Amino acid sequence: MVIEQLKRKLYAKIHTEYLSYEKGICGMAPEEVFERAYEITTIQEIYGNLLEIVPKTDYEQARELLSEKNLLFCFYQQWLKTEESMKDELTAIAEQLLTEWKNAAGRRMAG
Repeated sequence: MVIEQLKRKLYAKIHTEYLSYEKGICGMAPEEVFERAYEITTIQEIYGNLLEIVPKTDYEQARELLSEKNLLFCFYQQWLKTEESMKDELTAIAEQLLTEWKNAAGRRMAG
């Protein structure tokens, strides 16, 4: 199979997975959609990003992506792992800012 055929199949796979995901979301109660808002938004972003990278894939990459059973959720799970480290960084920054603000307030009150 030539690379262009693989890329067309990859586009179709990504799009079909997204349509299936979207259909599932449309069948949910509003409360469940609200609870899964972050997931939904992230999956939408992943979908768009995957469509953008298809033209850049080589033969082996396209074959590997096609072999993945749930491509969108595979990327989503990887993102969640990355997101954990981002949460840690945000927590550290928030703690640092709170400490700085507390120290600054203490200096103002003492001054």
